[in-house]
Amino acid sequence: SPQTISPNADAVDDVTEITYRLPVSATIDIDITAPNGESIPVVTREKEGPYEQHHVWNGKRPNGSLLSSGVYTYTVQAEDDYGNLVRRQGQITLENVGQPEARIVYANIAPQQVMLGDVLTVTVRVRNTGTVPIRTYGPASGYRYTTNDVFSSIEGGHYTAQAGGFWRVGMDWDANSGGGPKRYPFRWALSAKPPEQWKIPGVEDWLMPGEEVEVTGQVVLLQRETKMGFYVGLIQDGVGFFQDRSARTIVEVGF
Repeated sequence: SPQTISPNADAVDDVTEITYRLPVSATIDIDITAPNGESIPVVTREKEGPYEQHHVWNGKRPNGSLLSSGVYTYTVQAEDDYGNLVRRQGQITLENVGQPEARIVYANIAPQQVMLGDVLTVTVRVRNTGTVPIRTYGPASGYRYTTNDVFSSIEGGHYTAQAGGFWRVGMDWDANSGGGPKRYPFRWALSAKPPEQWKIPGVEDWLMPGEEVEVTGQVVLLQRETKMGFYVGLIQDGVGFFQDRSARTIVEVGF
């Protein structure tokens, strides 16, 4: 379960679980047959004990390549030590198969000369270049950070990183000492709409295939650095930075 999955990396029904119980120890094979007859091995000659078993399938070939949408048949075959064979079959439907893709098509960071306490504005346009919707969440376009803020701690932790599947645009600067999860401390939703107009109001919005969105963000500069190298990136939570260090801009700060 579930019997219908959509392997498109949006963290919603991306995988299914094949579950069964063995009365005795047995050697197991699980194969999935595609509508065109292609066989996809999931488990091969695996020895299992007499209890409930669970195997997760991600709707892809073993090498990670995508399969087509359609109805697939799984076959679980159990062979005990005496050569007795038992088979069970079922069906799994694949729909909305795809790999999320997006890219930054324009970015601008301004002004390039500011005083301490001034506001830096970033404008980014992002296009969904893939075949499946991209899920995104806040804070919304226009949200104002300070250089002391991190996306995960604002608004009571409401915008902390989610499981893979959610995308945002972010801004960072060269001397930011936070590595890993502290990279891109300033992040915004890939949506120009106010949260109450999102696909799930206040929770998440979707950027549809071929759609392009312009996002703006603001950061109040409280960092006492005379020169700051800012840049933007495209982030998929829990997966990585699909575009990194784009539109790098030197901002001179007076104080």
